[in-house]
Amino acid sequence: DQIRNMAAPNREESLHTARLMETAERYDEMVDAIRNVAIAGQELNEEERHLFASAYKHVINARRSSAKMILGLEKKEGNADSVGKIKEFRDKVESELSYICHDLINVVEKNLLPLTSDNEVKVFYLKMVGDYWRYLAEFAAGDAKASAKTSCEAAYTKAMELAKSMAPTNSLRLGIALNLSVFYFEVVEDPDKACDTAQVAFDEGSDALATLDEASRRESSKIIALLRDNLMRWADAGL
Repeated sequence: DQIRNMAAPNREESLHTARLMETAERYDEMVDAIRNVAIAGQELNEEERHLFASAYKHVINARRSSAKMILGLEKKEGNADSVGKIKEFRDKVESELSYICHDLINVVEKNLLPLTSDNEVKVFYLKMVGDYWRYLAEFAAGDAKASAKTSCEAAYTKAMELAKSMAPTNSLRLGIALNLSVFYFEVVEDPDKACDTAQVAFDEGSDALATLDEASRRESSKIIALLRDNLMRWADAGL
């Protein structure tokens, strides 16, 4: 037992490292540190949840951006040798992306969700699981894509069900609706579901905005504006 305790990562040290790495913008190291905190068997507080979400978001966004740019280059490149090299690099980036997504999903489902009884925290984690399945579905193919789509929709749907106990202006509830509608439009390619999901959240949120204080209204208004912009853009596309 003593040997195992000595080998186990020190939670406080890992948390301190995660904060330092965020300040230094060393996000891969930040993920390593905050992951140690997440798997230490103790429920995360609000600050720790923020660090966890922020670390993974930075590293996954970098890979998503790279993968999208590489895919664009691959389509434009006419030279066969260059296409082969580009594809090799794309495979490498997508492999990293897949690892990060599966890692976060596993940590959340195995280590974080079972520890919380707070409804809003559960919604926060389920939304995150849905987001990372969506990122996987963006680049996967065949059975892997189908599986990621199914898992993504299941996580978002469960999050939406739990979020019904929250106000329609709650930024977390609005954020789930926004991301689910984007998932339906961009990944599932079902514009009707996308518009229906976004429209309901937009209408319910807009109707209740006047009841909020200024700070809450500002935060919710940003997401409602994104819902509105998407609805207008999808309508302009003839949908």
